[in-house]
Amino acid sequence: ANGHLNMAQASAQVALNVNAPSVEMTGKTYASSVNVRTAGELVNQQSLAARERVEINAGKVTNAGTIASGIEADNSRNASGDVTINAPVVVNTGSIEASRALTINAAQTLNNQSVVQGGAVNLASGQIINQGLAARLVGEQSLFI
Repeated sequence: ANGHLNMAQASAQVALNVNAPSVEMTGKTYASSVNVRTAGELVNQQSLAARERVEINAGKVTNAGTIASGIEADNSRNASGDVTINAPVVVNTGSIEASRALTINAAQTLNNQSVVQGGAVNLASGQIINQGLAARLVGEQSLFI
């Protein structure tokens, strides 16, 4: 896409690859693996989920919904889901969850006001803000900051 991509709903049996200058996800997105690349902002308002892997490379990530891996098509959970987010700024007011590995590389700021949870969680950022009544950073096996 050459301009802003607005995705209302998308699903794929295997891989879903999204590459656009900016992306807004307003509905449910599901695939075995999801890869989103945008030089601009990724805004997720509802559900971005995968059975095995979610990888996001963006100029900024704003999540008000759910970004999750380790989710089967019937919504049951598996133990092999990974989430990787690479963006200078990540703002989370929803949930970011991985059944296995969760990695967030936010060179400038990770602003979490809700749930960031995974098996092995690795957070790298110039500044981590974790505040609000619902703010949680949870590593079920490990949490590296």
